[in-house]
Amino acid sequence: MAAYTSLLVLMVLCIASAVSLKCYTCLIEGSNANCTTVATCAENQSFCMTAITGFGGNNVVSKTCNATCQENSVNFFFTAKTSCCSTDLCNVSGASSIKSKYNVIAVALGFLGALMRQSI
Repeated sequence: MAAYTSLLVLMVLCIASAVSLKCYTCLIEGSNANCTTVATCAENQSFCMTAITGFGGNNVVSKTCNATCQENSVNFFFTAKTSCCSTDLCNVSGASSIKSKYNVIAVALGFLGALMRQSI
């Protein structure tokens, strides 16, 4: 039984890590509402990045998948803001947020615990 449980846990962890990240993507859109294309990121791209640039209140939005991402914000004569996140479709808005990838694993382990409790 212990070997079966260990194998099941290992499979859940491998499946959770093998799924590619999905991000909203667009290039130079005048509105966040126009960035609705969903893309599956490459294996090495673990961030959804949103970049907002503009001058005089006229901003443009770009969203991409990226391997690396460094958040920044400049607001002097022009606006330049980059935000990053790392869960599926987390870049729905331009706001940066902290989200965890581990919620999928937690749900899977909870389900596994419920199955084990029923088999005892």
